[in-house]
Amino acid sequence: MILATCLAFYGFLVAVVAPRFLPRLTAAGTAPRFGAAVWTLTAATAVGAWIGAAVAALFSLASWPGRVADVLRSCLAALRPLGITAPWVAALLAVPAVLVSVWLGWLMWRAARHWVHAHVHGKRHSRAIRLAGREAPELGAGTIVIETADVAAYCVASPTRTVVVTRGALDALDRDELAAVLAHEHAHLRGRHHLLLTALRAMRRALPGALLFQVAEVEVARLLELCADDAAVKRHGTLPLVAALASMTSNPAPRGALGAAGASALARALRLAEPPSRSQSTIRRAALGATATGMILGPGLGLVAMGVTICPVFFQ
Repeated sequence: MILATCLAFYGFLVAVVAPRFLPRLTAAGTAPRFGAAVWTLTAATAVGAWIGAAVAALFSLASWPGRVADVLRSCLAALRPLGITAPWVAALLAVPAVLVSVWLGWLMWRAARHWVHAHVHGKRHSRAIRLAGREAPELGAGTIVIETADVAAYCVASPTRTVVVTRGALDALDRDELAAVLAHEHAHLRGRHHLLLTALRAMRRALPGALLFQVAEVEVARLLELCADDAAVKRHGTLPLVAALASMTSNPAPRGALGAAGASALARALRLAEPPSRSQSTIRRAALGATATGMILGPGLGLVAMGVTICPVFFQ
């Protein structure tokens, strides 16, 4: 039971500290791919610790040592005159195991339900835009143009990779700006960013009261936009993408889609126009690296050492 307690406490510690500490390291957008990986690792570590604690508790309850069993038998013998027999005691002891099993099942059901819902919503949205718009192979494979005055572009990954561009965007952006925006959307699709965001949203839905998963979803979504920005800049330069973002700040992507526009477009344009200094980037990369190393090595080594010394049930 010591191991289960340690894992549960570590998950709680990560869930409390990370939402207040990590945003300071990733706010500037230095190494956005690495930052998104650290956020995802942090969220997965907390969930893994809690699930591990639940499983360890089940094994601990199923393999109590002989002394505890002797104590329970003595208690049962004392309770027999009151009419409390072995089946009642067995049922009482089974309650924690049942509660833990129900919690694990509920957690997995909530996550799976959100994953299926996101996939179905993506299929419906993709089908709707293909009915409402027209294919534009001259803009690239899988590109759909929708006749609306809004200046917007976004991508939908389910079930097929589709990039949506509005007539307003075609009219407002020049050729280089449009190419940069399309490169941004294709970077999302190549990187399968939608899968990562769907997983984080599933965690948030499964554990709605945990601030960690709410902040992680927002931060990872922002960092993935920065990853796509950097990919577009490598191919088409900074100025075309900055100009395009300035024209698209008021038209966010629909729910479940990834797009260059939105409330963060202006901040992203400023980041591209005024990148952080090399020293600042180095410091933030080092801090992120130390955080990731601590997430991977620190708790694992500490729990193994503690388990070997005071929890021999699992380490004999």
